[in-house]
Amino acid sequence: MIQLQLSTAVHPALKHRGVDFSDPFQWFWSGHQFTINQQECLLLMERQSGYVMLFFDLTGQDYAAFLRVWQRRLLAEVLTVSDLDPLSQSRLQVELLERCTQLHISERAPMVTPSMQMVVSGVELLAKRYQGLPENESEEFRWGVILNQARRFQGETAYQRFADDCLLWMNDVYAVDEPAKAVVWH
Repeated sequence: MIQLQLSTAVHPALKHRGVDFSDPFQWFWSGHQFTINQQECLLLMERQSGYVMLFFDLTGQDYAAFLRVWQRRLLAEVLTVSDLDPLSQSRLQVELLERCTQLHISERAPMVTPSMQMVVSGVELLAKRYQGLPENESEEFRWGVILNQARRFQGETAYQRFADDCLLWMNDVYAVDEPAKAVVWH
């Protein structure tokens, strides 16, 4: 299960749904909306790894189709970060797309954690350095990489922790039966 926790203040058009905790795989993401240079920014942070995704200047249409916008972006970032061979990438893509269809958006009280505030400060520094904000998804991802590589948790960067989580998930989802060399689906 993938759960995305957003306050209704992020955008009223987002639909909040209940959560199914029966799935052993769980990713919890929290969102925080902030403004830089009069532009709306959305920060999503995965709870265990601290991995961050950034979105800038989302439109009403983007929010109306936010599940698709976020699923596409999540898939692209997971495939890039995990750096897998083509067969494993294909398997991960299939599994992640299935998980994304089970995405739950839950409501939470607006709360900015110290980690989120640190990322906001990092975004402000990047905006000053580059004299503006990202104008496309590729630049948003690049800024996320910079921030994820800069932040450390227990000796690892948030980027590396997220990559490790993706690989652990892949190994758990696709166990290989050695004698038969067959993929066993869980």
